[in-house]
Amino acid sequence: MKIYFDNIKLGWYVGLDLASKSGFAVVHVTKKGVELVNYTSVSIPTGIPELEKLHFIDCALDSFLKGTKKIPLDTAIYTIEDCFLGKWNPKTFKLLARLEGYIIHSLLMSTHGENIKLIYPSQARKMVGLAGNAKKDMVVDFVNTLTNTTLFKPVHHNIADAIVLALAGGTP
Repeated sequence: MKIYFDNIKLGWYVGLDLASKSGFAVVHVTKKGVELVNYTSVSIPTGIPELEKLHFIDCALDSFLKGTKKIPLDTAIYTIEDCFLGKWNPKTFKLLARLEGYIIHSLLMSTHGENIKLIYPSQARKMVGLAGNAKKDMVVDFVNTLTNTTLFKPVHHNIADAIVLALAGGTP
């Protein structure tokens, strides 16, 4: 599946939308275009201790990356959705902040720190040509248009967000 996007640098990009339902996406940019290589969504099980939740997502991400063929894990650019308090309660914000830190630490074990970017969702959307306040269904429609498919439905907004984050990681 191909995405056509003009101002993205050549390379491998991983987008991570970390939350209780996380989205992961890998795109590869070559001179021929942008390929959506792999994507998934993972839900944190409820009723387990917080540290187990963090470890669960870390293991899911590790499995996803190792299952993605040919990705150079040490040189790919990882773009993580930066957490912000927004409309959430402080308990949710605390979980997201801890999850972000846990995943960053894990990535630092296998990559270089300069390969990790933190980008707010509104900033990522703007970097790929969307309005910063674009609603989830607009992001999903945008990704479907880029991929020339109807793979994604509004329920897949976490995957669509991860794809947008991956693309934003490759923009100047």
